[in-house]
Amino acid sequence: MTTKKPASLLEAGKELNGYNEILHDVHSILEKAKYPAYKAIDNLRVQTYWHIGERIARGELEYRDKPDYGEKLLKRLAKDLNIAWRNIYNALLFYKMYPILQTVSAKLSWSHYVELITLSDGKEREFYETKLVQNACSVRELRSQIKSNAYKKEEVHYAIGGISNKIFVAEYKTKLPGEREIEKKLNAMKL
Repeated sequence: MTTKKPASLLEAGKELNGYNEILHDVHSILEKAKYPAYKAIDNLRVQTYWHIGERIARGELEYRDKPDYGEKLLKRLAKDLNIAWRNIYNALLFYKMYPILQTVSAKLSWSHYVELITLSDGKEREFYETKLVQNACSVRELRSQIKSNAYKKEEVHYAIGGISNKIFVAEYKTKLPGEREIEKKLNAMKL
């Protein structure tokens, strides 16, 4: 007895009325469910790395009088846990830069944080965090912004007391205007 080979999905759709529409809808439902699932897993990953970093930091404090203890600890943990040394180090650095877990944004992924912890300036890191949350930027976009020094561009926002509407926002890359120049522009705008 020979068995019939299963028909392809398209062939099966021709045989069942409405099949292709149902297939498309079920596929869409599954795809939509992936994002929140991946997001939940990544949030758990962020929390896990924070806890790992916190525990390592406590160990470093406890044995801070021993030379090179922290470096030896990271290497040994990486070996015994079969985890890349860089991941263990990033967890520690992450905890040190974000010592309060509640300050960690659920909107950012572990990959975002790996990029952010490379920035030693807290204000710069906060600038990029805000941009990431507001604009839902990818890690690739974050890297691009960091590389182009978006934080260091002289973006200036002016607000003058007593005036209820927004006056202007401008970007000056080489020189900021003086107070008189600003007043002159504001007066011209009032006319």
